[in-house]
Amino acid sequence: MRSSESIQAPRRWLASGGTGLLAVLLAACTAVPAPVAGRLLPDCAVAGLEGDDSRRTGFDALRRSVEAGALQRVAALPGPATCLGQVDAEGSIRIDYRYADGSALQVQRQSRIESADFNLRFAQPRAAPVQDILVELERTAFGATGCGIDWQRATTEPAADGSRGADTVYRGDLCNCQARVRRDEQGRVVVLTLRSAC
Repeated sequence: MRSSESIQAPRRWLASGGTGLLAVLLAACTAVPAPVAGRLLPDCAVAGLEGDDSRRTGFDALRRSVEAGALQRVAALPGPATCLGQVDAEGSIRIDYRYADGSALQVQRQSRIESADFNLRFAQPRAAPVQDILVELERTAFGATGCGIDWQRATTEPAADGSRGADTVYRGDLCNCQARVRRDEQGRVVVLTLRSAC
């Protein structure tokens, strides 16, 4: 049989401030590690970087803008599983991210004609609102000020890919930018796109 002293000792320890230490230990065991500053994750296989150093610089800058922003967190994507990149002689850049759940993000930038294309395809259609994801796509492409998209005004068009769904289109006032939300026949979101050409 345990003595009352052996039962009272842990209670006294908790009352004397042990709760703070216990909270710190619990937080340390359950906290999600912060990303390492300046490190691009995951490793990305890239074709076309031979020769001109400006190709590597342009590729890394685009990649950093995608990965350093909040897009992947806001879209609740389960961490990039793979990353493939390509840079051509004219400086066009393409980065393909494939996520653990099968979702895909394709980013293309053609500096020669000043165009950008961000295409996020969900493996599982989403019923939840996606405007916060679109706003983050706009910030990723154009920085904090975006491209002047009016999120209160939209048009609806037949899906551009010929499917039975529909596209909701939001237009901006900078560089012909537009955001598209493609929905399937049940009204669930399957693709988000942000395009621009200056």
